[in-house]
Amino acid sequence: MIAIRDGVPTEVRSPLVILCGGTYCTPAVLLRSGIGPAADLRALGIDVAVDSPGVGANLHDQPFVLMSWEGSAEIEQAMADRAATGWAPDEMVMAKLASSFDPDCFDVHVLPYSPTHLFDGRSFHAGAGCLLPRSCGAVKLAGTDPEALPLIDHAFYTPTPRGTTCRCSPRAWR
Repeated sequence: MIAIRDGVPTEVRSPLVILCGGTYCTPAVLLRSGIGPAADLRALGIDVAVDSPGVGANLHDQPFVLMSWEGSAEIEQAMADRAATGWAPDEMVMAKLASSFDPDCFDVHVLPYSPTHLFDGRSFHAGAGCLLPRSCGAVKLAGTDPEALPLIDHAFYTPTPRGTTCRCSPRAWR
């Protein structure tokens, strides 16, 4: 394999190579190495070593939304008083909801917290993530430059062959 060190291509030989580039960069390395959908590789001028249509396909990620707000002086005082006892109740709550995707499991999680180290005073945050999205995206290459980041399309909120979009919104919290 060819590695780039200090800007210089260097050949590296080993009986075993473990590729750990993460969700986005592992497919990019494989694609640049000629392992992936043959038509996509040829379109970029990459020699096909292995025609493997699944490389870069079937990308799943969990959409997440974070809402933030400031507390009133009364809430800040009440939380400070409670925290002084060693217990911060705002960090002990977690709501779980079932989306339309699977009403038999809790695939939407709401995680409130109120850190004191990020802002003056106390701020409040609630995040919700859809853990079983129906969208299915892809990681592709824009070119052959090994320094370039791959093209990432999560395809959030788009229909897929498995069904419709994941219905994950703050309205579901009400």
